[in-house]
Amino acid sequence: MDGAEQTRALERARLLERRGATQEAIEAYLNLGLPEDAVRAAASVGRFLEAARLALAHVPAQQDLGSLEGSPRRLAHRAALLLLEAGEHGEAIQLLLALGEREQARAAAERLGNVQITNFSGPGAPTMPSAGALAARARALEIDGHAEAARAAYLALQKYGDSARMALQLGRAEEAGALYERAGMLLEAARCYQQAGATERAGELRLRLPLTHAGYRESCVEVLADATRRGALSARQGRWLAAFLESDPVGAEERRAFEQAAALLEAHGQRDAAEELRARLA
Repeated sequence: MDGAEQTRALERARLLERRGATQEAIEAYLNLGLPEDAVRAAASVGRFLEAARLALAHVPAQQDLGSLEGSPRRLAHRAALLLLEAGEHGEAIQLLLALGEREQARAAAERLGNVQITNFSGPGAPTMPSAGALAARARALEIDGHAEAARAAYLALQKYGDSARMALQLGRAEEAGALYERAGMLLEAARCYQQAGATERAGELRLRLPLTHAGYRESCVEVLADATRRGALSARQGRWLAAFLESDPVGAEERRAFEQAAALLEAHGQRDAAEELRARLA
């Protein structure tokens, strides 16, 4: 993307944030390589734990945090403060100590009154949690039933499929669809969009499935059902459906789909093709 395109994309991200479309703004900032803005957007609406995980996901793992500079250091420090806001006091203070912010860590511990500061100096000083440790934390949150926090943790780790699964568990089918799509899980994304009522987007994703995909025939049934509701079958849909319609239908749903295809073809003047489908059904 050139400079002008990047400027337009940044303006769009800021507009999304101003309009309250926080999740879309976060995704836009991340796509632009602006994690600090994504963290700020999440924190601005009280999503402190998610914001902290986003920040940590963009800090180099297994590194002496005290030597960090620039954006990575700002992100690590911001993560510590956000973890305090989210109630993750022990992890927050450990990060502050690892960053060399001993006075801030001590002040936080004294304010909380229930966190002991030990001597984290020398070779045993804490380092940035590894990706594996963060993933284990996300799984623990999921097992404990904290779906929202787990979704945020998976998202910060860029585990979009797992994050989508949590979003679906929370009843946010369209958000789950967007996350599955980002993970490249097109069939799962299509199912979620279908559930959310975004049938056009669901249909577009189904048409991107290869004919060898395990969900191809299921998707053909859905595409034909949607085309019947719309009363039209596009040339692109026809090409993608060809392999399915040249095979023999299996089961009641596929037979119904063949009948729908015959009706659509006949309605568009393709009587011979419609009769051929009906003959196969008979």
